[in-house]
Amino acid sequence: MKYLWPICLKRLTLHDLYITSIDLYAFEKFSVASKCLEYLEVSENIIRGQGLTLFGYIKNFEKLKVLKLLNNKRNNRLKRSEPKNLNVILPRTLEELYIENDIHDHLCNVIFNNSLNLRVLSLKDNPMKSWKGSFNGALNVEYFDMSGWTSTQVSVNLLYGFPNLRTLKAEASLLGKGFKNTANAGSFLSKSLKIVDINLSFNKITTIPKGLCMRPFEQLSSVNMSHNNLTVFPQFHSRIKQLKRIDLTFNAITHLVEDDIDQIEKLGEVELLLKGNPFQCTCKMLQFLNWLGESKRVRDILDVTCVTDTASRTFMSEVISDLKTFEISCKTKFWLPFVVSITSIVILAIISTVVFFRYKYAIEYLLLRIKVKMKNYNELQQEYTYDAFISYSHTDSVWVKQFHDKVNSMGFELCLDAKDFIAGESIAGNVINAIDSSRKVIFIITHDFLMSAWGSYEMEMTRMHAFQRGRKDMVIIVVKDKITVSDMPKILKSIWFKTICIQWPNNDNLPYNTEEHFYEKIKISLQQNEESTGNVVI
Repeated sequence: MKYLWPICLKRLTLHDLYITSIDLYAFEKFSVASKCLEYLEVSENIIRGQGLTLFGYIKNFEKLKVLKLLNNKRNNRLKRSEPKNLNVILPRTLEELYIENDIHDHLCNVIFNNSLNLRVLSLKDNPMKSWKGSFNGALNVEYFDMSGWTSTQVSVNLLYGFPNLRTLKAEASLLGKGFKNTANAGSFLSKSLKIVDINLSFNKITTIPKGLCMRPFEQLSSVNMSHNNLTVFPQFHSRIKQLKRIDLTFNAITHLVEDDIDQIEKLGEVELLLKGNPFQCTCKMLQFLNWLGESKRVRDILDVTCVTDTASRTFMSEVISDLKTFEISCKTKFWLPFVVSITSIVILAIISTVVFFRYKYAIEYLLLRIKVKMKNYNELQQEYTYDAFISYSHTDSVWVKQFHDKVNSMGFELCLDAKDFIAGESIAGNVINAIDSSRKVIFIITHDFLMSAWGSYEMEMTRMHAFQRGRKDMVIIVVKDKITVSDMPKILKSIWFKTICIQWPNNDNLPYNTEEHFYEKIKISLQQNEESTGNVVI
């Protein structure tokens, strides 16, 4: 120092000289006497115990423009448990300040004095334990480098003191964790509205803080978010029109949605870098693939790869070059399952319809039985309320009334809809209840009965009930009119050929064809137990 200060030295570099200490008195004399020094670098040395102490004399250099303190290993660093504010007095002429891999403390607020000419501030690779404050006094800083920081908490106010910031480098500075651990992290760039270049690469960022890029950065030209873990395209303010490049290489983006594509188109002549992302070349991404084929914005499209439906990796450009074939295969993949599904549904509907109409009475009977159980009706086993339930056509009600009274006078209790059906209950429910409550069911077969829908319904319900309950001998058929077998419905034919048929007296000269014999047979049939063989047809 003694030999240097008389010289009009403009540039001094003390690099990798194993310097362990600088005499503070000599350095002070040197700083005052050096009237010409513009560039000073102290790098790759071992400065024991002095650290930033030399800063106390830096202000004395009258013409110093560039100061670099780089990678000086300090063995006996002071350990502080509380964040410390730092007051730095700079030469008025200083334009660039580099302090890299040299700060190992907790820092809160940094106050720069005499710093109106300071344009470049690089604090990269400093393993600071925390940074909870902001910079003050350096209003004209245009370039700030905070790459390599190791603190997992970032102050939202960190950049508020740089209103004229143009370039921010924050590469590999743990911002992924820092943003997660910082409330309102979306305001990190809110005061840097003149910014031109943003580098947030290698930060393990999975989600961009809400509002981070939603500021009117009207001069923003380049954004580098490569080598992160982003899964979606970042959102930008609508007033950003000067953006030229967005680097999203080596993230976790699988595709761009329609809103992303619309936003890119509105950003102007921006170019994208997308290689290294796990894009998917599937039919769901067809709109994205079409856009890639039409757009010229993806500058590294030849290096972009994607994963197909078969889990094979291919170049995106190859898929785009044969996009028509890809679209046809997608339509085939869509329509074939669609047609098969529709065909299956139609076939199932047809089968269901056929089964329903074929077994509609069985289905309805089952539903009615369930309904009866839900209403907690008691199942009647061997004790019945009625000896028989009469099923007939209302057109024959006069004759049926006479038949009822005659049989009733013989000591039998008969169930008749006009007197025994419960008001408010459905007809189907009353029919099932009547069949349940009667030992026998008497069908009065006439031409009108065969034309009656309810007549067929009651026969079907009785047949279902007899089959389910094992009461095959519960049916008594009275044929009142002259009816041929060919005119009978299928359900009646199935019973007819299993029974003995004797009709109501109809003036034929047949033996024993009288009302007296008719009612005698009715009496015998009603007295028979269900275990006796054969239904009775009279």
